[in-house]
Amino acid sequence: MSSVIDRLRMAQATQDPVEAAKALKEAGVIETGDAEKEAAADGVTTSDLITVIFQKKWKRYYAGDRAGFQKRVADRLVEGGAAKYAGSFLEKVANGIKALSPKEMKAAAKEKKADAKAAAEKAKKVEADAKAKNKRAHDEAVANAAAKQAQKDDAAAADAAANPPDDGILR
Repeated sequence: MSSVIDRLRMAQATQDPVEAAKALKEAGVIETGDAEKEAAADGVTTSDLITVIFQKKWKRYYAGDRAGFQKRVADRLVEGGAAKYAGSFLEKVANGIKALSPKEMKAAAKEKKADAKAAAEKAKKVEADAKAKNKRAHDEAVANAAAKQAQKDDAAAADAAANPPDDGILR
């Protein structure tokens, strides 16, 4: 993730739309295709591209495909109902890279890292709870088995006392 952000920063600094398009493709934000090549030929930077998600087939794109377009094309696609603006964090970063300062990007990365850490801690807690539950169930099963065996032993002892074995000796 950080390598993609670093590549986007480098593309912004060098104003290289092709490199930025490659980084965005690697991040799964856009599909590198004709739109990016046209934008590069027109001298449009990647930060000027707007990412859309197609709602229906349009030219070579199918419903669910993502692509970056110049603002005027993206607006027409959305107005025509062929696409909607994409809204994930990476897409917002990609669409507004000039608007995000390095400090804001660092804060977003820190927040994402904290979320990942919280998710990992929650997973560990769930796993520990499951292990404890399994141990309690096992201990209970062992105790029940021991109690049943003790009942059988008591019943056998009571039966032996009530019905002594016939050893052939008359009493």
